[in-house]
Amino acid sequence: LVNPASMKQALIASARRLPGVNMFEQGHGKLDLIRAYQILNSYKPQASLSPSYIDLTECPYMWPYCSQPIYYGGMPTIVNVTILNGMGVTGRIVDKPIWQPYLPQNGDSIDVAISYSPVLWPWAGYLAVSISVAKKAASWEGIAQGHVMVTVRIVATPPRSKRVLWDQYHNLRYPPGYFPRDNLRMKNDPLDWNGDHIHTNFRDMYQHLRSMGYFVEVLGAPLTCFDASQYGTLLMVDSEEEYFPEEITKLRRDIDNGLSLIIFSDWYNTSVMRKVKFYDENTR
Repeated sequence: LVNPASMKQALIASARRLPGVNMFEQGHGKLDLIRAYQILNSYKPQASLSPSYIDLTECPYMWPYCSQPIYYGGMPTIVNVTILNGMGVTGRIVDKPIWQPYLPQNGDSIDVAISYSPVLWPWAGYLAVSISVAKKAASWEGIAQGHVMVTVRIVATPPRSKRVLWDQYHNLRYPPGYFPRDNLRMKNDPLDWNGDHIHTNFRDMYQHLRSMGYFVEVLGAPLTCFDASQYGTLLMVDSEEEYFPEEITKLRRDIDNGLSLIIFSDWYNTSVMRKVKFYDENTR
């Protein structure tokens, strides 16, 4: 259940807010790793919002939003909210998020417009909430409240044949290792600073697999750390890290038990590698 979204949710939920400091200075507050560990121990996959609420009257945490009231005719106040999806690397917002005013709390005195990312990928998306005062409240003063409702679609666990695992653990980059870029014509910056990832330079591949109905997951641990009976295919793309003997043994056993393996290997030329020797200014 530990993934980038659930880890962030646990760290946010367990953080202790610092007094007298606004949210742009402290985020969600001071880390509490013990509480985060306890939350992860009882974690159930869910979607959440960061921040989970917007209070334009709460100072100093919501500064500068709380520093002055809003009024009719003024520029909208825009707040960016992150949607964290602990249920999977990809989710989809089924319907447009809805502003639901609390009528007894004067919620109809403000207009709320929302733009959003229809697809939560990878692990997250956004809500841009635009708040302005309704014309009916042009001469009114008070506090208005309501909530935004977001519906996120998840699906049942796909069949094994539709689940693809991307091996990220064995993909290294500079500076931990001295790896030339795939394009050797880039002589001004010859080293691979960014590495390879299914969500960055292999994004087209990811989108193609998704369009074909496959579900793609990322393995950030050794090959001994995943249950191959749950996956149809393992992708090894441009790997640099060596494979441990235990990994090789397990992978052979996994393949014998029906795991498909696809390998995209990079170039290897010892004479070319000798020619790209250089003096590293960063590490001297």
